Amino acid sequence: MIILPTALARGVFTTLAAFFLLPVGMTAAFPQDAASPAKSSRAEAYYHYALAHLHMERAGQYGRREYWDNALKEYQAAIAADPDSEFLKLELVRFYGRTDRLDDAVKESEALLKANPNNIEVRRTLGRFLAAYATSSRRGGVDQELLARAVEQHEKILEVDPNDQDALMKLSGFYQALEQPKKAEEVLDRLLKIEPASAEALSNLARLYMTQGKTDEAIGALEKVRDAGTAGPQELAMLAELYERVGRNDDAAALFEEVREMGGDNAALRASLARNWLLSGQVDKALREYERLSKEEPNNPDYHLRLSQIFRQKRRFKDAREHLEKAGELAPDSVEIQYNGVLLYEAEGRGDEAIEELERLLSESSKDSYTQREKGNRALFMEQLGMLYRDQGNIARAVEVFEGLADLDTEAKPSVVSHLVDTYRFARDYERALSVAKEGAADFPDNRSLLMQRASLLADTGDWKQASELLKDLLDQEPDNRNVILALAHIYERGRQYDEAVSAIEKASKLATTDEQKLSVLFNHGSVLERAKRHDEAEKKFRELIAKDPDNASALNYLGYMLADVGKSLDEAHDMIQKALELDSDNGAYMDSLGWLYYRQQKFELAERYLVRSLEKVKGDPVVHSHLGDVYSKLGKVDQARKHWELSIEELKNGPAADRDPEEIAKLESKISESRGKLSTQVQKKEQ
Repeated sequence: MIILPTALARGVFTTLAAFFLLPVGMTAAFPQDAASPAKSSRAEAYYHYALAHLHMERAGQYGRREYWDNALKEYQAAIAADPDSEFLKLELVRFYGRTDRLDDAVKESEALLKANPNNIEVRRTLGRFLAAYATSSRRGGVDQELLARAVEQHEKILEVDPNDQDALMKLSGFYQALEQPKKAEEVLDRLLKIEPASAEALSNLARLYMTQGKTDEAIGALEKVRDAGTAGPQELAMLAELYERVGRNDDAAALFEEVREMGGDNAALRASLARNWLLSGQVDKALREYERLSKEEPNNPDYHLRLSQIFRQKRRFKDAREHLEKAGELAPDSVEIQYNGVLLYEAEGRGDEAIEELERLLSESSKDSYTQREKGNRALFMEQLGMLYRDQGNIARAVEVFEGLADLDTEAKPSVVSHLVDTYRFARDYERALSVAKEGAADFPDNRSLLMQRASLLADTGDWKQASELLKDLLDQEPDNRNVILALAHIYERGRQYDEAVSAIEKASKLATTDEQKLSVLFNHGSVLERAKRHDEAEKKFRELIAKDPDNASALNYLGYMLADVGKSLDEAHDMIQKALELDSDNGAYMDSLGWLYYRQQKFELAERYLVRSLEKVKGDPVVHSHLGDVYSKLGKVDQARKHWELSIEELKNGPAADRDPEEIAKLESKISESRGKLSTQVQKKEQ
């Protein structure tokens, strides 16, 4: 009789009790028939197995090799006592795997499989160890050969049991690691046929789609998990990140909030939430969150950068610069922070300084060759620089910069064509704009954006019929493309084909799915109805839009101006336009609206003030010149009135053909003629 020390005996008996609670293993390994002649051998085998298990626990606790060695001896003694036990031999395989003896684990497994090729647990165990070794960091990455052997074991499991979900799940991961996405997807599809709502399978499928750039498919898979109510914080956060990637920032923010409520409140999550609030227009929420984050982590440059962007948007330029300078101190080499300095100069109306800063960035980063990221940054700088030169009227330099962008990155050529067309269009060189657009269409016949831009340009120059044919050809290929339908509505509007425009808008309305799309269609619908002089219907559309989006500055301004123009609800119109200006205080078009509203209210000095400011922002606008002329006429400044009416006619004749309304020009000419008479009368009175 062997007497064990008390502690050891207690450990053995505890393990024995646990072992007898394993019905499958015990039944297979040690028959329970008391009359069995192998009873004493089975008891001896189990005694050694219990000791082996105890040594394993000690080895894990103390990390001493002697315990591993003792465990191996006990496993071998257990098998010697009961050589027919598959359970003990499988435990030995597991021991070898856990103690870095893969060759021994493979050898022992192969012996078991030779005796019983359909032993799923042996194949599963061997496959798991092969995969673990294949992906072990100490082997320097993925060992393709070992992983292929792991795949083989799991494939054989499926030959025995085609519905083994664990094997299917493991195989999908192995195939992805082996860069065989098609096989990985096929395996996951098999698994989802067995268990359609499997959160793990759908999540893995989403990750697989993401690696292939199939964002929409990844979103669809994760939405199934969410809709089934089985999504955890990880799945919801992944879905939120995908929503952010495709610009569904409202949805992303809502999901990040849900994750936070589930206990995932950490700085990274809150930063994601704040970012999506900012991108979805929930600026005040984003501001409060970033202010909290910046107090908790005052040395995080990203938080100060985002605060600078928010304050720039709110036109609180002093605060914006303060946070931008702080971000620059914390990350002096950050290209993003330096570029935001350019954007701040531009927002402040300091275009020359914005150009100077961009030229500096381009000069300092110039080299013979660039990484893809450096090339992307340089392209962004050049694009912004070209637009700044264009907005300042330096057309030659803008063209030079955009052509340099094409030399930097040949893949940017379609974008360059678009910028050149817009630049010549800005300069009212429509002949050259059309020439570049035509060349772009020949070079990139499948580029939908360039084709739509060309159609818009043709409509501007008066050829709305050819423009509409171009877009109809696109709709033959994609009849339900909402963006193309909206573009066609715009073409009809430019051609004064208002019934066709309204019909197209109504079709686009049925295709709008997101809130943003619905708001966009409402705005377009209202503007087309207004141009068609269907003012009551237009007013309803804009009021519907504002009810859904009370801070939509464009809608507030448009409705306010329309009401002022027809002389209706002037006080309400004033409040709408004033709110639009509060939301975007530097917008010249909104200043014109307010000036015209004051004209309707016969507050001519106020009208003059806002219209002069508007003209500083939107130089060369025929409507503002016309309005200012009317105001000066009421103020008795006949010479100045005539000057602005003449400028309005000049701008109309030099501008897009689609804007040349013969009736409007005739009205202006009549006003000029009348002003000459008034001026002559004034001169005669002075002479008398």
